[in-house]
Amino acid sequence: MDEFGRIEGREVPRAVRVIAAVGALVVVLWVVAAAFASYQDAVSRSRGGSREATQTPSGAATETSEPSTGSPTQQTEGEGGAAAGSGVVVLVDGLKLRERPSTAAAVVKRLKAGQRLLLLEEGTGWYHVRDMDGSEGWVAAGGSYTRLEK
Repeated sequence: MDEFGRIEGREVPRAVRVIAAVGALVVVLWVVAAAFASYQDAVSRSRGGSREATQTPSGAATETSEPSTGSPTQQTEGEGGAAAGSGVVVLVDGLKLRERPSTAAAVVKRLKAGQRLLLLEEGTGWYHVRDMDGSEGWVAAGGSYTRLEK
């Protein structure tokens, strides 16, 4: 392509050139956003916290059914840091039980409102729990998602 937008004597339509340029710009922005998110995660982990993404590089919102911050902080009482007899009640249908205390973590299963869970550990913004089927994972702590019962 020369400076006049011609390829081997044929002119490339302006719309095609604009679409190609916009597409290339979107790809570059997506790569930069992904790199920045990775950098933020690394910085946060080095400070002992965890950064949760609230947007994908494309700008689409991610899940809102869990808190966006928090890393586990183990308590000192009972099994795995939980007080003996402590439980967590699920307040919303479809609450996600996750492998780790992060909205980016894989979903183990979805829980139903009213379901009772055994508290294993309290984290910042998260509860480490086990359900009656033996599935173990993390759920959002408090708010409109769960209620702690001691």
